[in-house]
Amino acid sequence: ECPHTDYGSRLEEVRTNLEPLERLWLTVKSFVEKTHYWHETNLAEIDPEEAERTSDDIYRALVKSSKEFDKLGEKRQVAKRIADSLQVEVKEFIGESVPLMLLICNPGMKERHWQDIENLTGIHIPKGEMYTVNMMLELGLQHHVKAIEDICVAASKEYSLQIAMDKMELEWKDMIFETKDYRTTGTKILSGIDEIQQLLDDQIVKTQAMKGSRYIKPFLEQIGVWEGTLISMQDILDNWLKVQATWLYLEPIFSSEDIMRQMPTEGKMFKAGDNT
Repeated sequence: ECPHTDYGSRLEEVRTNLEPLERLWLTVKSFVEKTHYWHETNLAEIDPEEAERTSDDIYRALVKSSKEFDKLGEKRQVAKRIADSLQVEVKEFIGESVPLMLLICNPGMKERHWQDIENLTGIHIPKGEMYTVNMMLELGLQHHVKAIEDICVAASKEYSLQIAMDKMELEWKDMIFETKDYRTTGTKILSGIDEIQQLLDDQIVKTQAMKGSRYIKPFLEQIGVWEGTLISMQDILDNWLKVQATWLYLEPIFSSEDIMRQMPTEGKMFKAGDNT
């Protein structure tokens, strides 16, 4: 008879030994794939905050791996050296690439901002090419992070203002100016404008606040036209409602034949206004 072998405990031992190696391998794989994507993708498509979070997570995972391999002694020293070596690489990425990405990976970066960066740093930035983190690192832009911060922050703020202006315009897309028949007069009157008035009030306040922003300069003409449109709309609505309120008050009076006989002059004046 063959001696009994405890395969279960042997498998458990193998699994325990392999798990730290698997974690290290997955961490290395993740870092290689992620950094390739971050370095080679169009700047505007990268989420720099996500890159910062992920690289921090990878760094912590490598520190943990290194400690695990320490406990396993000599047989895992090669794996420990790999973990330690990659820690240095990830730390360099966090210290060099991430601060640059947090500034330049924003969709607000326009040609004028790149021109300002070029003028400020003296670095020639090629035109008409896809901008990537790799390109900017090769140009040495990471050494000018502090200098370009104001330009990049301005680009981001300007982009937020642009988005806010576009959103205000879209908010009117499905807004309906409802009218309803007034009795049997054949005339329609404006009704249900509370939502419209609320939107007008909100947007006028918002537009005037945006006009006061230090980052509105590139859109001064656009925001000025929009403010004029809103104020004109408010003025038209105010006058419309005043005329409508007066007409609603007078119409039942002058629809009476008795009143028309007693006040023929005023009756003719009302008829003329009513017809208009």
